[in-house]
Amino acid sequence: MEINIDEKIIREVYNKSSATKMRNKELVNKLSGFNDFGKEINHLKVRKAKVGSYLDELSQSDIDYCNYLLKNLQGFKYYK
Repeated sequence: MEINIDEKIIREVYNKSSATKMRNKELVNKLSGFNDFGKEINHLKVRKAKVGSYLDELSQSDIDYCNYLLKNLQGFKYYK
């Protein structure tokens, strides 16, 4: 797919949407569309953004429940 987009715009979007910047915006209530559920790590909606970090944040029953829901989504054919 060939799309002409100014690289400067791509860099700007990338820089504004990094997990760290989004988490910092959430901490000061500047993240549009997010309610303030508290500032403790388990209340924040923007997580660590590291592969596998959910294993430290969710119980096995939470993971099993999420897997069950994801496997049964309509039109989501390739979930393992």
